[in-house]
Amino acid sequence: MYSRHHIYPALGDILLSELNSDHIQTLYNKLKDDGKAPATIHKIHCIIHSCLEKAVEKRLIAWNPSKATERPSLKPKEAKVLSEEDMDKFLKVINKESDKWRAAFLTLLGTGLRIGELLALEWDDIDFENDLIHVRRTLSKAKAKGLITEEPKTEKSKSVVPMPEIVSQAIRQHRKSQLEIIMLQGPKYKNKNIVFATDVGTYIYPRNFERKYYSLRKKAGVDESVNLHGLRHTFATRLLEDGEDLRTIQELLRHSDIRTTANIYSHVTAKKKKKAAHRMDSILGKKMS
Repeated sequence: MYSRHHIYPALGDILLSELNSDHIQTLYNKLKDDGKAPATIHKIHCIIHSCLEKAVEKRLIAWNPSKATERPSLKPKEAKVLSEEDMDKFLKVINKESDKWRAAFLTLLGTGLRIGELLALEWDDIDFENDLIHVRRTLSKAKAKGLITEEPKTEKSKSVVPMPEIVSQAIRQHRKSQLEIIMLQGPKYKNKNIVFATDVGTYIYPRNFERKYYSLRKKAGVDESVNLHGLRHTFATRLLEDGEDLRTIQELLRHSDIRTTANIYSHVTAKKKKKAAHRMDSILGKKMS
C-alpha cells in the first residue's frame, strides 16, 4: 500500500543511480504537508531505507541516501488508563464473575502481564510458594496455524514477575474451581496445564478474551477509551502515582530501555514533579516563617 500509493508515484521515475537525499526528503515533506501522521512517514522511510540498504549491499549504489533525511519526531501516545474511580468500579464487577475471570483480570491489573503472556501461562509457571509468575511464552494467533505459543521476542520479556497476595489467592481459588471442571469433563478436557483455559481445556483466543473485557467494561460503566492493554498501563500508573520509582516500573513491565517507560508515562511523572514542587513550597515556607 505504501509503495503503490506514496513511494512509487514520487520516486518511481528516478533512476536508482540518480536518486539522492533531496528526492526522498521532498517526499517526506509533502507527506507531512498533506497531514500524514509521523508514524506513517516513519513506516514509509523504513521501506525506502531497507530497499536502499539492499542496493548498497549488492553494490548497485555506493551509499544509502535515505540516511541523510529528516523525519518528524514520533511523539509517544499518552497511555490510556482507568482512573481510580473507574478502577474501583471495574474491580467490583470482576469480583462478581467466576473464579477464572476474576483471577485473570486481577492478574492483569496486579502484575502488568501482557495479554498473550497471561493466556499462555501453564501451572508450572506459577510459583505459589514464593508468589512468582515465570513468563516463558506468549500466545498469539497465526493465520495458517491458528493459536500458537512461542518464546517472548526479547530476553527482557522472558522474566519472573512478583504476584501481589490478592492475585495469588485469586489464582489459587481459580485452580480449585478448574479442578472441579476437569473432573466433570473427564477425558473431554484437553489440556490440564493451561492456567486460563476454556471450559474444555483449550487456549482462549485473545479476541474472545478481549470481548469478555469489553463486556465487563460496559457493565462497570467505565471509560470506553481504555482498551484491554490499558490494564497494563493502569498497573504501572497506579504504582507511579503511589511513589514507586521509574526504574522499578521498567523492571516490572520488562521494558528493555527505561526511555520507553519514561516516554509512555511522562504524564504521570510530570504530575509527580508538580507535587514535589508543592511539597518544596511547604518545606521552604516553614524554613522562612
